[in-house]
Amino acid sequence: MTTVRKPAILLGLILLATSCASDAQYNAAILKLDDAWKHENDRTLAKLGGGAMRSIRRAASRAATKARRIGLVAERQNLETGYLFLTASAPTPLTMAEWKQVQTTDTPEMRSLIAEEVGLLSWFATLDPSAKDVLVNVYVTARENGSELAIGLRLRD
Repeated sequence: MTTVRKPAILLGLILLATSCASDAQYNAAILKLDDAWKHENDRTLAKLGGGAMRSIRRAASRAATKARRIGLVAERQNLETGYLFLTASAPTPLTMAEWKQVQTTDTPEMRSLIAEEVGLLSWFATLDPSAKDVLVNVYVTARENGSELAIGLRLRD
């Protein structure tokens, strides 16, 4: 081996060893991302406000109808209790152009948020929709002045 290759191989091994994340580190990174994105979603909701409907059944039915229009499939639904479980292949409900915009906007912040937990692996983290499903849980809950709609989104490999 040449003297140039030895340090390069050694450096590569050191980088690999220091950048391997354990399951605990990976989970901590995901929780940190979820918390940051939830905070941003809460700020958006506070800024834009929400609306109310009187009927849980009607609100859930409207949510299911709108979800189908944007390409989501209702795998489970109970309009009496106001629960919907919707799925689609990513990037749905976004277009690929919208997903690219999300990648451009959110990837740098995502990488900086998880860097403390996963180290150098954060440099390679991406928001890639390839071979992923979008899972959506929708809950409609009765409130005194109408119904509240809560939506949870996640990706599954």
